[in-house]
Amino acid sequence: MSLYIILMGVQGAGKGEQARFIQETYGIPQVSTGDLFRAMKTRTDPLAQRIQQIMAEGKLIDDDTTNAVVEDRLGQEDAENGVILDGYPRTPAQAAWLDQYLEKQGARVNAVLLLELDLYTAF
Repeated sequence: MSLYIILMGVQGAGKGEQARFIQETYGIPQVSTGDLFRAMKTRTDPLAQRIQQIMAEGKLIDDDTTNAVVEDRLGQEDAENGVILDGYPRTPAQAAWLDQYLEKQGARVNAVLLLELDLYTAF
């Protein structure tokens, strides 16, 4: 059985700490879209080039492109038993895509954890 967890919360709420604990406990990787986008700077494949162009133009990365990056990452061997998603999904379209993708894999989101912290404490 695969384990798919979504972590939500403001910056500084402890998502990274919780992700490390879950990763160590369940042996599934943390997947941060921010980290994935930054990693695209060193790749040369067509998806990476598309993201590099969008970033160079100072635009936001659209849902379809973001979903393609997540699909690429979820297809890697270390993610076969699930992942901890941090920073994804951010839009209803991304959430719908994730549900459909996981359903095709015979999986689903198991938990959404919201780490609440007031904005003044977070900064």
